[in-house]
Amino acid sequence: MVDAIMKRILIASVAVAVGIPTAAIGHGGHATHRAKVLRATLKPVRADVLAYTAMRGKAQMVANKRNAKVSLHLKGMVPRATYPWALVKGTDKATVCADGTPVTGFKYRKLKAGKRGNANSKGSSKKGAFTFDTSARYAVVVYQAGTTDEVLLCGVLKRKHHKSHHPKKKTKG
Repeated sequence: MVDAIMKRILIASVAVAVGIPTAAIGHGGHATHRAKVLRATLKPVRADVLAYTAMRGKAQMVANKRNAKVSLHLKGMVPRATYPWALVKGTDKATVCADGTPVTGFKYRKLKAGKRGNANSKGSSKKGAFTFDTSARYAVVVYQAGTTDEVLLCGVLKRKHHKSHHPKKKTKG
């Protein structure tokens, strides 16, 4: 026990002398185990809906290797209407909204607009029922009320960009 404590003190003092941050000594990198946060802005797919309504929304997906959660927030929807929705997966971000296949293993809560046209919902996968594919493109699709073949709103999920801790230097010019 005393030998283990002495080894840690020796390693830490050598690391400080060499210039290695002591936080980097304790554990290996955990970046691969972190959850991926993807976000999307949902917009109408059809031109007539875009021109004559204020339908819009935001979605967020938090996923790790085996589990995922999606939250969905919409505005400008038809009051008290219920909309089917799904998380879809495809290969190309330009066609994933139209040609994507719904992700299996997901349970979706009902997406029903309130009296002011705002609608919120969540979806999640059961433990181990979802496998995150880094090469695939994911999108959140809201279908026309009463159908699951006519896409009303769609948003392609993109990685959240981390803010830099080092501000850019201003150049004189």
